[in-house]
Amino acid sequence: MEDKRRILEMVREGVLTSEEALELLSVLEERDLAGGERPPVEASQVFAPQGFQVQVQAFGASLEVVGAY
Repeated sequence: MEDKRRILEMVREGVLTSEEALELLSVLEERDLAGGERPPVEASQVFAPQGFQVQVQAFGASLEVVGAY
């Protein structure tokens, strides 16, 4: 549910278009139908902008920030 709220916020902020949001919601629905399981991580990267450390992981068509320190 949190993912859906964040997608809507991103549309309101102009970060995502309506079409992009629908595509992301479709991916979330497919994941939910699969029992919430995620595909294996295809890519993982840690960024450290301005002293903050952020880890981003890509799961197929979805991208998730998994940690911020």
